[in-house]
This record gives sequence, C-alpha cells and structure tokens, in this order.
Amino acid sequence: MRFPLAMYLGQHLNGIEWTPYTRYVELWVNQEYRGLYILTEKIGRDKNRIDIKKLDAESENLSGGYILEENTKTLSDIELEQQFFTGKGNVPIGFKYPKAKNVTPAQKEWIMNYMNEFETALWNDNFKDPINGYQKYIDTESFIDWTILIEHSADIDHGNNISNYLHKDMDKKLKMSAPWDFDRAYGSESYSSTSGNYVRLIHWYGRLAEDECYLAQYKARMLELKSLFDLIPEILDANLVQLENAGVIERETQRWAELPSWTGCETHEDEILFLKNWVKDRTIWCYNDLDIHTGIITPESGDIFSCFYSGKGVIHLSYVSQESSTLKIQLYSLNGISLSQQTAEIHPGENNIQLQAHDLANGIYILRLSSDAGFVATKKIALN
Repeated sequence: MRFPLAMYLGQHLNGIEWTPYTRYVELWVNQEYRGLYILTEKIGRDKNRIDIKKLDAESENLSGGYILEENTKTLSDIELEQQFFTGKGNVPIGFKYPKAKNVTPAQKEWIMNYMNEFETALWNDNFKDPINGYQKYIDTESFIDWTILIEHSADIDHGNNISNYLHKDMDKKLKMSAPWDFDRAYGSESYSSTSGNYVRLIHWYGRLAEDECYLAQYKARMLELKSLFDLIPEILDANLVQLENAGVIERETQRWAELPSWTGCETHEDEILFLKNWVKDRTIWCYNDLDIHTGIITPESGDIFSCFYSGKGVIHLSYVSQESSTLKIQLYSLNGISLSQQTAEIHPGENNIQLQAHDLANGIYILRLSSDAGFVATKKIALN
C-alpha cells in the first residue's frame, strides 16, 4: 500500500502538476495465483500526464519541453552517452522526453546550460534575490510540495538521486515532477527511521532551506497539509476494506505462508496497524523538526479564525480565542516573501481585526497567525 499511498498524497498536492494513477491488480498465470500487484501509469508526455510542449529535431525554441530524470541506475549505451552531470551539484541528469536517442546536441546543450545556470544562482551569495537568484529558474511551489512528500515518506532512494523527475515546459521554469518509486518508503526497510531528514537538508533542497522566505513558505505549506496527513489512517483502512471485500486478503494469505516483511507482523491487519503507527510517528517528527505546533485550530481544542477580503483594500479577520494572548499576524506572498507583520492584543471571545492591503496587487497570499498561547494556523486568501 505504500506506493498507492504516496500516489494518492501526490495527487492532492497541487504544486505537483501530475502524479501517476495506480490500480490494484491480481495476477494469475495458467490458473495459478501469483499475487497482488500495483498497475501504474508510465511517466511520459501527453495532455493527460505531463502536459508540456512538443520538442523535436525541428523545434526552434529549445526552452521546452523536457522531462528529466535524476538517475544512477543502469543505463543503455545511448542513455549513458546523453546523460550529463550538473556543474556544482554533480547531479546525474538523463532524458525521459525527448528520448535519449532523439535528443539533439543543441537541445542537450540548452538544458545543460539552464541546469548549470540554476545551480550557479542557487549557490551564489545573492541566491535569495527574487529576480536574479534561484527563483529565476525554478517553480518553488513544485519544489516545496515534492520535498514535503518525499521527506514525509522517509524514502531511501530519492536522496541518492534515484527516480527523481523534473520537467521544463517551453518558456517556463523548472519544476519537480511525477513522484515515483516508493517501495523503500514509509518504514518498509528495517533501517528506516521515523526521525531524521532524508532530502530536505541535502542537495538543492538543503540550499533552498537556507532562504528564510523559502523556509517560511515550506512551513506554511506543511500547516496546510496537516489535515491531509491526518487522513492517512483512514486511507489505509479504506484500502484494506476494499481488498478484504474483494477476497484479495484471503487469496494472499493462502498463497504466501508468511508476510514478506521485516516487521514481524503475522497478518495483513497487523501490518496496516504498523504502517499507521509508523506514519503517525513520522508526521509528529516532521512537524517538530520544523518547530511547527499543530492541532490547536478546531473548536474543541482551542482558538478559531476566519478571514475575508472586502475588496476595498482591507482584510477582515475574526479571531475567537479561549484566553488572552498576543497575536502575531504575518502576510506572505506565495513565494514566501514577507509582506507585512503586525501584532494584536487578544481577549477571550471574538476579536475583529482589520489588515490594510491597499498596496497589494490582486492575487493569492498566505496569512499566518501565531500567538504566545500556542495557537498557529495558516490560510490562503485571494485579493481581487
């Protein structure tokens, strides 16, 4: 269930443009039952998968589209010939689209230069500059959502430059893409730990985390996704019920004398319980690692807030508090740039606060609230 779980989560992260869909399938060969498998969409270019512009030998605009793969696995001769390593990060980059055999020298040179320019900007002293730094080259929302998904899964492979996909459309920025290969995720290996960073503090992602604005956006996104992560036990239970009702668990039990797992679980139900507990512990660690306090945003557990934009340059905020506190109100752009900050003294009951937004252009912004009483919450708000 680990791979379908990761794919389900990826499909609910809108920063990742496309995540493969999966189906459970059972295999019989000559009437002999061979077990339960996962049927998965292949990664490729089309309007229903990675929807990027066509790039061929006749294309004049070489800025896209490319689907790239970080790959340290066995390659064919032509794939090995076309593979290149980035200048500063030494990241192995191969071609998924166009296929290695179809990539022209000019296309390879163009995308190689683009990747090297990105890395140069990323490791430059002014890498935080929103105009000439790394943001000139990458879509930060895709990098954040992809990193969160991989980091939360504690996958072993991705930090070793295996099965990491990126794409770049014509005249657009580089994006992390198509999550893949989660067979070693979510505690599937005996050395998998619910603690520790797996990708967030290494390679490109570690350097990005040194930018305070990027880190603020990353934390804000983690807060938005807490409710999704909290659904994982229900997702796993729903998968188990589906397989039980179809008779799959019975057939699997008859086919295999014991579960192929290091956990020591003797039943599928126990294995699911192990996975649910593992994910719970991993989720807690990920939020604690970022010093994010969660779980205080529902009526039964604490304060509540709501907000709306009046269209007249004012954001109206309603904050219902259980106690007196000092509330910090911060407004960020989607790129994580801090735009304004103010504090308000909060009293028990409903508090109405107005935020001035006359100088802000129409668009989507991130509103973050935190109080000295422990309340932390974030919300996207549209100004138009």
